[in-house]
Amino acid sequence: QLAESLENTDKKFLVTQCDELLADAKALQNAVDSIVKKLPELPVCVVSASSSKLAVLITVPKSMSKKVSAKEWLNVCLEACGGKGGGSPMKAQGQSQDPSKAAETVQAAKQWADTHFETSGGVPNKFCNVNVLTRDTTETFQVHSRVELSEGSALLGGSLVDMGAFVMSSESPEPMDLDSQEPEKSALQLAYEEAKEVSAKGDKDKAIAMFEKIIANLETDPSADAVKWAENSIYGMADCLVAKKDSQRLFGLQKELRPVLTLMAKAKTAKIVRTLIDKLAEIDGATDLQIKACEECIEWCREGKR
Repeated sequence: QLAESLENTDKKFLVTQCDELLADAKALQNAVDSIVKKLPELPVCVVSASSSKLAVLITVPKSMSKKVSAKEWLNVCLEACGGKGGGSPMKAQGQSQDPSKAAETVQAAKQWADTHFETSGGVPNKFCNVNVLTRDTTETFQVHSRVELSEGSALLGGSLVDMGAFVMSSESPEPMDLDSQEPEKSALQLAYEEAKEVSAKGDKDKAIAMFEKIIANLETDPSADAVKWAENSIYGMADCLVAKKDSQRLFGLQKELRPVLTLMAKAKTAKIVRTLIDKLAEIDGATDLQIKACEECIEWCREGKR
């Protein structure tokens, strides 16, 4: 809805706070993706707070990412909310356990963006911020809009469409790079691919150490990119252990990884643990260990209400 209201306007960036999205692990990412799909050349920063945590998602178009980094933008937000996170020049994500810092985080994001996405010729940059976005029982969105302008501020009521007239800039965004190919690979993806190559060449021990490093990174970087490559690295590590026929280490892996698994969504954790138990079946003579792994998993689920 927000993206559609902004679709036919010229603007330099969008900083918006959309609460209640953290109830669904994918909702916040889907919200950002929806905006970027309609406005691919718009730098976007979305802040979302629940009763117990705060999340920040940032995307910067490839055409701008060499000059303005999403990770730098995120660092400003994390400093304001006392959170942790990481990412690449094009995408960054972070979390904080202090949702009361949402307003400060939004303000810090806006101030940074106003400086770094400043229009040419000294013309003030105007931007929009939706302070509150909540969902009622009929699954429609109730919106209270507050639009900030460089010259001052105004409180607006009504629908999101009303905001279009206020989101204007003297300069259009840079044109989309039609020649661009795949998105730039993150450092974690490159590290994962390197570990896979090492494994393919037969050095399983070295590959395992490389996968372990990627997995451990999740403890300090809770971004979607970090979760993705940590999950893939767990599978890569399991494959190495199967190749080595190291059933004992593979059996203990689900318990060894629990501190990291607790940082992931429970559905993803369940998928990973099931995969690790299945991998044990690929090693001859590991049936007893597979049964024991199932029993330990059941006990962990009971203790953690999983």
